[in-house]
Amino acid sequence: MLLSEVVIGNEALTTTNHETPTEPPYGYDSVIGVPGANSVLNYDEVVGEWVSINLDLLYED
Repeated sequence: MLLSEVVIGNEALTTTNHETPTEPPYGYDSVIGVPGANSVLNYDEVVGEWVSINLDLLYED
C-alpha cells in the first residue's frame, strides 16, 4: 500500500477548465478543480507547485 500526504500551500479554487496556464495565479501555490452542479469538471483535480510530499510504503508478509 502506498500512502501519501501532499501539502499544497495556498490554494485557488476553480470550477472551469484552464488549458494553457503554466503556473497558479499570483499569491497562490496550487489550483484545485472542484466538480459539482455548477462546474464543468467531473472529478477533483489538484495542480501546482507542491510544498511538501510525504510518502509511506507499507509492506505485509
